[in-house]
Amino acid sequence: MEINVSNRSSDFDSMKNLIQIQKTIGRLYRYTVETGNPFPSWKPNDNSALLDKAKNVYKEIHGDAFKATVIHAGLECSYVLEKYGDEMDCISIGPTIMNPHTGGESLKTATVEQLYKAVTSLIQSLFVAL
Repeated sequence: MEINVSNRSSDFDSMKNLIQIQKTIGRLYRYTVETGNPFPSWKPNDNSALLDKAKNVYKEIHGDAFKATVIHAGLECSYVLEKYGDEMDCISIGPTIMNPHTGGESLKTATVEQLYKAVTSLIQSLFVAL
């Protein structure tokens, strides 16, 4: 028997531990466990200047503040930082997706326009800062 998993985590050491647990469980049940290259990890930066700008843009658009949270997202940021280094500032934002990676996955279409407004406003605020 073989089990394939696609591991990713915001912490590389945690991911290595998860892979070791998977291998141990596999051996206990006589499964063949092979791991490929895990996705790169990305720890969001709570002190991100880009995140602060995004929060300000959100407040300007919606009139209230939001709390940034870490969710099942941000894979693209991990690849950007892997290629360009930790000195680059990254955030992950997107429309609201319900039930991701399931047969019932859906997109709240109204949030696409909200995202467009937020991204264009954020880009404009970055150019003003230059």
